[in-house]
Amino acid sequence: MVAPFLDRFTAEELDALPYGIVQLDAMGTVRSFNTAEADNAGCTSRPIGQNYFLDVYPSANAPEFYGRFLEAIDERALDDTFLFTYSCMHPPRRVQVRMYYCVRTASTWIFTAQPDGTPLMRLPEPAPSAASVPE
Repeated sequence: MVAPFLDRFTAEELDALPYGIVQLDAMGTVRSFNTAEADNAGCTSRPIGQNYFLDVYPSANAPEFYGRFLEAIDERALDDTFLFTYSCMHPPRRVQVRMYYCVRTASTWIFTAQPDGTPLMRLPEPAPSAASVPE
């Protein structure tokens, strides 16, 4: 199981993984946010230092998601997998979430995959507009 060791990975190693990976501190502040998650969420920059539940994914501020996060913080233990729909995105994004609490770093890791557990599919690159195509 790789989850307990992710905080030892470099940003480049996290970026090489095909699953969305986010690390949160006890306040819900984003500490790590890998390329697969950024690409799949359509982020133009990584939201390091922002609050995951207020600034990044407000729809995750729901009992079935945020409640698990609070449970992880309170219990200092959690390893749970569930389906969730990020409704704050257009279009909404349905994913399989694995939430894991790491005692050593007092942080919660969030892994996202396709609903069937397979790696995230990269969003297609936007087609160049006619104005940006050189003649």
